Amino acid sequence: MRSVELSCLHLAQRCLLDSHGLDAEWVAGKPISYGIDTLQLSDDSGSICFLVPRPLLVEPPRALVNFLKDRAVAKVGRHIGPDVKRLAALNLVGGYVIDIGRRAKEQKLVCRVNVSLESLARLLKKTLVGKGAAQVSNWDAAMLTDEQKTYAVVDAYASARVYAALLALEDDDKTPSRTALANGTVVRLYNRGNVRLAAIAKVSM
Repeated sequence: MRSVELSCLHLAQRCLLDSHGLDAEWVAGKPISYGIDTLQLSDDSGSICFLVPRPLLVEPPRALVNFLKDRAVAKVGRHIGPDVKRLAALNLVGGYVIDIGRRAKEQKLVCRVNVSLESLARLLKKTLVGKGAAQVSNWDAAMLTDEQKTYAVVDAYASARVYAALLALEDDDKTPSRTALANGTVVRLYNRGNVRLAAIAKVSM
């Protein structure tokens, strides 16, 4: 439990800089009210990437609850709606959630929302590790296999990287010209999700 608490705290501390990938797995056929069997979270660097098993979701550490419910911290993923519904059944996630497929369509990079994560990764030149056939494996097993663990964390990590790339493209489009930054112009800098004010400065040339 301690490692999950520390990982969540580290993610929260880095929220001004990093996007946060979220993904979940469960055994097919189980109702939404059951929730999920494992939750995966990752930053876009891969330096904080971890799995949360079901026992820690039924009785979650406070740091995990706070992180998932924080409306100022973006949790991103592809086709993330079903994951969020199942987490809500466990009274988790109440905040800022973004579907990267929808975001890519809004930025006119794709023509449909239901584009695959693999397609988005290729489009934005982000490497996506092969995931094998673990998707249909037994996710409520007492001990997950290495293949399952790899499969599980790849989507969360890839989602975080794709979202960071989408934001970088968006930032390029919004970069003001030198003539727009006249001497004395007040500049406000926000985090990548445009939620938290990170700094205020004044142009001096």
